[in-house]
Amino acid sequence: MEQNFPVLYHRYALREGSGGAGRHRGGLGLDYELELRRGDARASFVMDHGRFGPQGALGGADGAVNEVEVWRDGIRYIPEHLSKEQDIALKAGDRVRVKTPGGGGFGPASERDPALSEEDARLGRS
Repeated sequence: MEQNFPVLYHRYALREGSGGAGRHRGGLGLDYELELRRGDARASFVMDHGRFGPQGALGGADGAVNEVEVWRDGIRYIPEHLSKEQDIALKAGDRVRVKTPGGGGFGPASERDPALSEEDARLGRS
C-alpha cells in the first residue's frame, strides 16, 4: 500500500493476547497504525465488535474487542461508536491505529494442553 498511496505503516502485527482463552484459543487479531504522509484523506470505520468481542463457544472466553483511535494534530480521538464512524477528515501527519478483535475460544480453558498454555505464555499470546 505504501508504494501506491501516501501512507506509512508504523506498525503491522498480530494483536497479542486478543484471542479468547479455551481448550482451543481463539485466533489473534491485527494491530496496525498508519500515518498519512501528504495531502488530505477521509477515514471510515464500519466494523463490528466495538463493545463485545467475538463470542467464545462451549465454555471458551470471548475474544478482544475492536479498538480504533485517530490522532489528528497530535490529539487522540476515539469514535463515539467505537468501531463505527465515517468521513473522518485527515491531513498529512495524522495517524490511525486499529486493533481488530481476536476470535473467541472453544471449550473450557482448563482443558487446554498445559504445553500449549506454556507456549502461549512464552510467546506473549495469553
